[in-house]
Amino acid sequence: MDGFENKNENGNEMGNAVDAAAQNLSQAADEAASTMTGGASKATSYEEVYGTVEPQNDSTQGAEPFTGATIEYNNEEVKASANGMQIASLVLGILSIILGCCTSYIGCIFGIVGLILAILGNKQGKNGIGTAGLICSIVGIVVGIIMTILGALAIAAFGSVYDMF
Repeated sequence: MDGFENKNENGNEMGNAVDAAAQNLSQAADEAASTMTGGASKATSYEEVYGTVEPQNDSTQGAEPFTGATIEYNNEEVKASANGMQIASLVLGILSIILGCCTSYIGCIFGIVGLILAILGNKQGKNGIGTAGLICSIVGIVVGIIMTILGALAIAAFGSVYDMF
């Protein structure tokens, strides 16, 4: 088989049975292939079996890649993509909700900055990220105010933490 010889310790050839089995397997594969192709000889390429395939629609040739949605508003084309202020307002809005629960006044500060950025970003172009930043910032401010009020009431009712010791 391909110039390789299987020999035992004494140098005698052991590959006769292996060669015969490989040859039988190759013949069986050729017969199966000819049965599957209807008795035709082996095909060497896709085109020989199925023929060439031509594209049916040339509308995609020369098209520009998709870079974002465009919206026509009052006969003006506006590209709807998030700007940096809208992304920053979303991040600050989410942080204001989280920090509003833990440290109330810091959550309020992040919420106010996020609200300002959301309003300025939505003036440049309105989309979902700017709206989400606006809503998250408002919720963060409300959570921060509620936690500040609850903290003040807890201090008034129970006194300072330092008074306990």
